[in-house]
Amino acid sequence: MRTNPLPTYRGPRGRIAPPRVGLVLHAGRNAAPKLHPVIRRPAPLSVPDIPPYVSMSNLKTFLVEDSPVIRSNLVAALEDLAPVQVVGYAETAEEACDQLKALDGPGACDLAIVDVFLKAGSGLDVLRCLQGQGSALRRVVLTNYASPEMRAQCLELGAEKVFDKSRDIEALVDYCNQIAAG
Repeated sequence: MRTNPLPTYRGPRGRIAPPRVGLVLHAGRNAAPKLHPVIRRPAPLSVPDIPPYVSMSNLKTFLVEDSPVIRSNLVAALEDLAPVQVVGYAETAEEACDQLKALDGPGACDLAIVDVFLKAGSGLDVLRCLQGQGSALRRVVLTNYASPEMRAQCLELGAEKVFDKSRDIEALVDYCNQIAAG
């Protein structure tokens, strides 16, 4: 079996390449000068200048969504792509109203994302329930039924925005990023 006497390194594109080798003249005390191989490693890759980190606070978010699959995918997407912390969820309008009233207070919850069609009741009932509260809780609707009439009704009941589940997830993430940035 042959072994490579020179160590290798992984280059910038992942390829394995031998290091550069040079010769150095070295003379010890009372000795004749000799040439010794010297291994020169490539210079470390330079890191580009990175702009200073923009400080964003975690946006405490409550989901009103009855589908466990959609809910878990939405939580993963929001928490991965935006500074969002999901603080709770509800599957029915009554549950959502009760929990959101309990979360009413400074710093408890910043955003409610509401689906229109739920297991019991509707997201419109949740918006009506929250309409009477004088809280700073932002409300948006995320639905598969974002018709012009539904959008108008949601906005009239206090929703800031209406997003379509099939087309507007990126817009929802951008919205969350904007709110978190201040």
